[in-house]
Amino acid sequence: MFRQQYRVKGEDVNDFMEMEKFAYRLYTISLIKTFLSKKGYSKKAVENFKTILEECSIQLAFQKNLIFTQDFFMYLDNFKVAKNEKELILNTRFFNAKNELCATLTMQNCD
Repeated sequence: MFRQQYRVKGEDVNDFMEMEKFAYRLYTISLIKTFLSKKGYSKKAVENFKTILEECSIQLAFQKNLIFTQDFFMYLDNFKVAKNEKELILNTRFFNAKNELCATLTMQNCD
């Protein structure tokens, strides 16, 4: 399990100050890039993997909305990659500062 802390920025929210769906994907990709870098992968390998992640379909389940300027943290729960790097299953969970589950994002079926 890998954990990273973030803060919701202005470009991530809608008119109601709630974090938008695209931002959950971007934060997940950022989390994976940090994880791979800390594991010793080269910059080129991390960027190649980022390109693959951008093509993945996502499923996002909300419990609570994350709000502008709110601190939150993410856990990378499940990270499985097949040899061809196209069969990917990735689960991340988003928690607010009160340790309440806000959202769960699953990435898979990368083409």
